Amino acid sequence: MLRKVQVHIFRRDGEKASTLFFLALQRTPEKGSIWQPVTGKVEEGEEFDDAARREVFEETGLKPAGMFAKVGEVRFEKNGTEVLEIIYACEVDESEVHTSDEHVAFEWLPDKQAQERLYYQSNRYGLSLVLDQLKGK
Repeated sequence: MLRKVQVHIFRRDGEKASTLFFLALQRTPEKGSIWQPVTGKVEEGEEFDDAARREVFEETGLKPAGMFAKVGEVRFEKNGTEVLEIIYACEVDESEVHTSDEHVAFEWLPDKQAQERLYYQSNRYGLSLVLDQLKGK
């Protein structure tokens, strides 16, 4: 089984703390130019939480500065391999993103636009779990 993390990074609008913006990252053309949250594999001997924090920093240069929480999981099959992906919500204070070589662009988007931008259904599902968590459901 392949173990992965999916991390939905968000920040609050400075003027209206109730307004949230979610980070979407665009993959390279070789990877289809799709939009997604931070994702990555859990390394051998690594815990999911540690992998999520590592991937956030590697892919964006950001560090959690508020909520950092597991909100759910999704299981699926990819190329004949079973995948377990743990879903996280990660609040940050900064808006300046330093993308890794895995991505060519990023955008901070309101929740509805972020939902529409994300390519994979599993990523849209993950964002819906994060929104439910933030709304206290």
